[in-house]
Amino acid sequence: MLAVWLGRLEGAELASVLRRRTLPSGEISDVYDLARALLTPDSLRRALVTLDRYALACIATVALAREPLTEDAVLRALRSRADTSVDAPAVTEGLRTARALALLVPGEDEAWSCPDQLAEELAQWPARGLPGAQELAVLVPPAVIEPAAQPDAGERDRAAAERAFRTLDILGELVASAQEAPIALLSRGSLPLPTARRLSESTGAELGAVMDVVHLAAASGLVRMTDGRLAAAPEAEHWQSLPASRRWLAVAARWLGETPPSLRQVLAARPNAEWGPSLREYVAWLFPAGGDWLPQVIEEFGRVALELGVLSGTAPSRFGSLLLAGTPEPAALAIDELLPEEGEKVYLLPDLSVVSPGPLRPDVERRLRRVAEPVSRGLAPTFRIGEDSLQTGLASGLDEAGIRELLTGLSLSGLPQPVDYLVSEASRRHGALRVSAARAEHAPAQTLVSAEDKLLLSAVVADRALAVLGLLRIGPREATSRLGPDAVFWTLRDARQPVALDPALREPGVLAPAPAHRREPGRRAAEAEDRVGAIVERVLAARQAASEQPSGDHSGRLQLAIKDRRPVRVTVTLPNGGSAEYQLVPTALVGGRVRGVDPAAQVERTLPLTSITAVTTVD
Repeated sequence: MLAVWLGRLEGAELASVLRRRTLPSGEISDVYDLARALLTPDSLRRALVTLDRYALACIATVALAREPLTEDAVLRALRSRADTSVDAPAVTEGLRTARALALLVPGEDEAWSCPDQLAEELAQWPARGLPGAQELAVLVPPAVIEPAAQPDAGERDRAAAERAFRTLDILGELVASAQEAPIALLSRGSLPLPTARRLSESTGAELGAVMDVVHLAAASGLVRMTDGRLAAAPEAEHWQSLPASRRWLAVAARWLGETPPSLRQVLAARPNAEWGPSLREYVAWLFPAGGDWLPQVIEEFGRVALELGVLSGTAPSRFGSLLLAGTPEPAALAIDELLPEEGEKVYLLPDLSVVSPGPLRPDVERRLRRVAEPVSRGLAPTFRIGEDSLQTGLASGLDEAGIRELLTGLSLSGLPQPVDYLVSEASRRHGALRVSAARAEHAPAQTLVSAEDKLLLSAVVADRALAVLGLLRIGPREATSRLGPDAVFWTLRDARQPVALDPALREPGVLAPAPAHRREPGRRAAEAEDRVGAIVERVLAARQAASEQPSGDHSGRLQLAIKDRRPVRVTVTLPNGGSAEYQLVPTALVGGRVRGVDPAAQVERTLPLTSITAVTTVD
């Protein structure tokens, strides 16, 4: 049954099914292999665990019928069992979900069938403490969740907005750090403790909140986790240019969109509900097979809702309720009234520190970070200008005049003399080391490093931390490396050397903007074999090969036998050259194979058409 339906799917739809299901580990060569893999108990349990009650009720209803049912028949059966009204759209969505997961099979007569293996799996649920098919088919939800009390709503909303702003602050710092250089992750995809502590100290947030925000940033598309590193996504720059309320909405709406649809529907129907035991009871009813997955989802959902200010305590904030109700624009307007205004000016102090009188716009902060290192964030962020930060700005393409223009344009207190002096000194030192392309006579070297100061060049060549460059002294003021100019430049820059780049290498396409460890990480995942695509390709190839194989008139007779449900006697050639005869009741003919039940042996057989030499009808 399932193999026949899978055999009719086009490549894109077949791939969609596979992406929704846990991919089988065995070799898949055709639709029969695929159907068997999808109907194993483990595969079925993994598919059922995240289904909501309505999809499970549709599956259970078809399983109990033991015959194909139309959508109208499923709806009538559910309404006959439930004490409450069952909406037709809920049944339509449930059947659509079951089809997308290849759990129910639609027939040509618009009737739905349930594979025997799935019906058997549901029959075992009561023994595991789960609702059986009879119980699943009765859609009677728990009592309606009580609305939350509203004491001191204004204070609650202000506290929620403060928490939301702090989350935006952590997100901003995380994205900015990832833009400067991808962040190495631990094996489980979490931040190393030193990095998490730095973010925690600079933003004043708890370590747990920082970890939650990392996953929120990834779910929002602001960063990408690839090859064990966290890199800023191209969309992050646009997000940084938005006002605070729009940045919040972009993240919160994306987060809400990633939650299970049925849970979103529950919250949208009751946006002011208390997030207490009654909500947990309802969600447990809604996802009866949730197991260990369900409490984890609820806990994570509530934790992130608190960080975004959607939830304040155990009740939604006003802007959180508007978001949950499906009205994002009013939600953004509501939180905009509560968020602090972001500015674009700072104070430059003689001690080389930079103090902002309020939160900075992200685009302004990004400009400032080209020449100043962040010290603390929050409502009054601080930065510090130093030799290293100025060398970073000079290496990024700014010159002395450009740095002065940037600082003067942002400053409310002019350019203090110590800052002006440090800019001059850093500009004078910048380029003490110069990286250029090696000349032909230096082959096989690719890069030439030159310096006016012979002692500086000697120190760089002798530095063990820079041994990876393999610098070879070829003169008093010159050394070569077999590495490319981009790798040499960024390695020296990371070592805080006053290095400059030959202007000829700044032409587009000549020098990469950063080496592999600073750019967006390599995409081994994209280069690795796409298992879904490989399975689809093999299945389609098997289907095509079967259609091109000559099979005489055997397929026609088998099709008639399937239609009339009549037994046939099939003669097949064996691999050893002999032959065998089987009596079958054919059930399917797809992918160059006939599938049927052998009543004598009481087994199901699958035989390739190319091995069949004779088909006769059994009277």
